[in-house]
Amino acid sequence: MEPTEFRYWSRIDEPAVRAARTFAKRLFGFDPAPSEEVVRTFASMYYDADPLAEAFVDECFLARSYDEGRALLERTLAEGVDAIPDAPASLRALFADLDTDPTWVDRERVARGAKVFRRWGTSV
Repeated sequence: MEPTEFRYWSRIDEPAVRAARTFAKRLFGFDPAPSEEVVRTFASMYYDADPLAEAFVDECFLARSYDEGRALLERTLAEGVDAIPDAPASLRALFADLDTDPTWVDRERVARGAKVFRRWGTSV
């Protein structure tokens, strides 16, 4: 079942979308609209999310107040999670995950990319 918020099918035939697709077809030589299979796959993953982040939001923003949750997040970002003695478990789990590089990260390539970025600046 597709989420009601997923409006691709209701918007694909709007005049502005059709005009943009026509322009793109002329410019690039193909229709940039994804296949129906790709759209359905995307729609089925619409609510797939980040369970650690969701747990943090539930515990620190929804169970408390937005301002309290935001202050806790800002303090954690500034001082680190270990500086928060009464940090909720969801906050600790989220930052443990954020501080762990995925297995596919190549630190040498990251360093080379950073060097290129510093050389060329924000115009890249």
